[in-house]
Amino acid sequence: MDNRNLLTLSTFILFIASMSSCTHSFYAPNENIMVQLKDKNEISVSANLGTAINEITDNGNEDKINSFQVGYSPIKGLAIAGSYLSLRDAS
Repeated sequence: MDNRNLLTLSTFILFIASMSSCTHSFYAPNENIMVQLKDKNEISVSANLGTAINEITDNGNEDKINSFQVGYSPIKGLAIAGSYLSLRDAS
């Protein structure tokens, strides 16, 4: 087996291992980052607090959901944005 085939096989194995080695029992994607900035030095901040009923893992118990989004435009036409999502058992 030449080096190129070995590299391809190794990359494939690492990809499959990374896709199957998750430790969470659920998938909770972050919200879409919906900051709409048009001008230079514009900033946008958004925060959400709430609860949700988790019928899959907690027999209908409520979970706390906190999310935070921020966006900043250092120049016109460019924005830097980030978000944070936390899901915790409310009990």
